[in-house]
Amino acid sequence: HIKKVIDELMNSFKADGNKFNIKLDDIKLSNIFKDIRKSMDQFVKQSKVDLSFAIPRSFPSSIRTDGSILEEVLEVLVHNAITYSSKKRNGGEVKVIAKTENERIVISVADNGIGIPESDKALVFSPFYRAGNAIKLAPEGTGIGLYFAKKAIEAVGGKIEFESKEGSGALFTISLPMTLD
Repeated sequence: HIKKVIDELMNSFKADGNKFNIKLDDIKLSNIFKDIRKSMDQFVKQSKVDLSFAIPRSFPSSIRTDGSILEEVLEVLVHNAITYSSKKRNGGEVKVIAKTENERIVISVADNGIGIPESDKALVFSPFYRAGNAIKLAPEGTGIGLYFAKKAIEAVGGKIEFESKEGSGALFTISLPMTLD
């Protein structure tokens, strides 16, 4: 657990200085999805959450971006979605869906979890900030993940947005340029 906190702090420091070491490469999103599925497998089983990934046939076979940054950001979003969906009586559900839209790669992470209260939405991407309902459900969090995710995605020319209603889950969407040079 302490290693995770230290890693998150180090990511925070990188984000604060915008010192991401960007390495562009042609990556297969399906491989990133497989890696995330594998790394989250035990957590998914323990949490009793249904985790699914979808890439349409029309999606490009590879995309040019920093694969490690994209994977880290998606891991943050998927981990949060699982964490805050795991206590649902009927079982949590997390869906990761990729598509292309207006010359951009769009990846959404949707859950049916606790959602984000209206009063907390403006602070979601602030360092060390956690919504009150999130703290009650999972007191061990650090409040670094979404801050890091926003800074990292912006470092590769992307953006991150979300929609949420308390009690009805959340939808986090990242979009990246189709190609980066």
